[in-house]
Amino acid sequence: MQEGIKEKPAGQRKVSIDILKIVMAFLVVGLHGNNFLADVNPLLAYFFREGIGRTAVPMFLLINGFYFFEIKSEKQFFNLIKRLLYLYLI
Repeated sequence: MQEGIKEKPAGQRKVSIDILKIVMAFLVVGLHGNNFLADVNPLLAYFFREGIGRTAVPMFLLINGFYFFEIKSEKQFFNLIKRLLYLYLI
């Protein structure tokens, strides 16, 4: 390992990914609100609704794929699958 670079222990939260998930959650809420920013600027509303807002759901899938790389055992795999199914089916 290089000097100054520390590996995070398994299971430790990744703050940057948590922040990205919060931003994406707001974009999903904005997508479900048909008039999100429409009163302020119709062009801006279109940009968020049809442009950047459409990246939210695929980003959640990419983040889940990222967490699959950290799986070390079969038990961790089934725990993650169970948690994801619970979140997606609700």
